[in-house]
Amino acid sequence: MSVKKLILIFIFSTITICAQTVGKIYDKDEADSLYGSSVTTLSMSKSLLAAILDETSDYVMFKIDNNRIIILGDDREQLYPGQLIISEADVFTMYSKSKVVELLNQGSGTTVYVEQRSTPLTLTYGESTLEEGSLCPPFCN
Repeated sequence: MSVKKLILIFIFSTITICAQTVGKIYDKDEADSLYGSSVTTLSMSKSLLAAILDETSDYVMFKIDNNRIIILGDDREQLYPGQLIISEADVFTMYSKSKVVELLNQGSGTTVYVEQRSTPLTLTYGESTLEEGSLCPPFCN
């Protein structure tokens, strides 16, 4: 096998190893017990969030600012609500898109709650809460 092929195999395996799933789904009551109650709660429709998720491939980032939800996608591309000035220093809570989709698929209802707790921002849908997001920055994939 040539050196070039070995290098390519190494690079692709490293990329796969570095890709990680961000977020863990808890029962809502367990999440409240472990992480405390929310300080701020805003809502959005499940259908709107599902449409926003279609605009990103791997990660989705959330922030509550001035009583509104701001959502970024891969490479901190602004997805919602529209044209805002986002600084590279603005900290968002990042989750794997797959975990957000999993949350939406296991619950029922029409409303998703975006909650700011003392820990990073969380998402609640039905009786499940997505926790353990990664702060971006410093941990942006």
